[in-house]
Amino acid sequence: MSKEYYASPRISQSFLKNMYQGLGKIHKYEKMGERNYNLSLSDSTVIGSGVDCKITTPEYWDQEFIIWDKKKPSDSIIEVFSYLIEQEKLTDSEIYPLTSFGHGITKYLDNVKYEGFGKSRGTYAKALAKLQEWEDYWFFLQKSKGKSILDPQRLSTINHATDVLLNHRFTKDIFEYKCQNQVGLKLKYRGIEVKGLLDRVLINDTDQDHVFQNGLMIPAHSITVLDIKTGRYRPENVTKYMNEWRIDIQLAFYNMLAKSHYKDYYVTNPLIVYTQNSTFTNYPVVKELTELELNGGQFGMKGESVLSSYYELANDFSKYGFEQCIDIYKYYLENGWDIDWQVNMNNGLIN
Repeated sequence: MSKEYYASPRISQSFLKNMYQGLGKIHKYEKMGERNYNLSLSDSTVIGSGVDCKITTPEYWDQEFIIWDKKKPSDSIIEVFSYLIEQEKLTDSEIYPLTSFGHGITKYLDNVKYEGFGKSRGTYAKALAKLQEWEDYWFFLQKSKGKSILDPQRLSTINHATDVLLNHRFTKDIFEYKCQNQVGLKLKYRGIEVKGLLDRVLINDTDQDHVFQNGLMIPAHSITVLDIKTGRYRPENVTKYMNEWRIDIQLAFYNMLAKSHYKDYYVTNPLIVYTQNSTFTNYPVVKELTELELNGGQFGMKGESVLSSYYELANDFSKYGFEQCIDIYKYYLENGWDIDWQVNMNNGLIN
């Protein structure tokens, strides 16, 4: 499902959230693609992606992740390798030595302000020699194209967080409950083709309400969107994590999609199941979003069109919901993507 989802040109909530963060992030998102962009945001997103996979689609682990357990080259060396793989459109079907890419290396050194080679900068022979010191990693990168690379520490954190979520008494019975995993939903909303990939949907298709060990209840004939999260904050500070990443926008968007798809069920408020990215944290928490949080995620704190009050909304991200993000997206569609929407609306005048 994930490959089909990421190949779809439909608009996702993660793209919409970039509407209020500026053209730089919008263009970076479009260049990298949704999955790679999201994974580039922080180490937590890589770890979270691994935990998601372990819990919801463990059968795809080897297709999504690969382990490098040796010393890594510098970021500047990896940057050159990634440039060559992208420019030459290499796949993992055939592996090529670095000597095959003299033109590409020279072009990179000529076109990019680059300090990673020190005195060898701009000299092909010296640059190639420095790159060849890491040729085993170059071969590894070619073989791992399209996969997320994990070191042993990241893998240990993923395994620990997965174990905490699946086996702790706070959440064990939630993960044992009837569900659908990695649910891809799509909809035409306000004239825009949108999509969402939901980690898990809990399904109570019985005539009885169900109460979990922690006291959380899901009604009869209902579905509940459940999102698996890990982050740098301790579990008791999950609300800080939510605010930093605007999880209210994400889950309000997902609930809107769920209501359009599961029409025979009552759709409850969504859940976040969260633990910290740390092998020293041994418990999770469950957070049910409130009506106020869902309303803010959809309509923003002001509940009005961002296009009519953009002075107040500028640089105050908490006031944006996905409805305002759609307003901005439509503005860009009508007026072009080369000038920031706020600047364009005010004819270049900045307060």
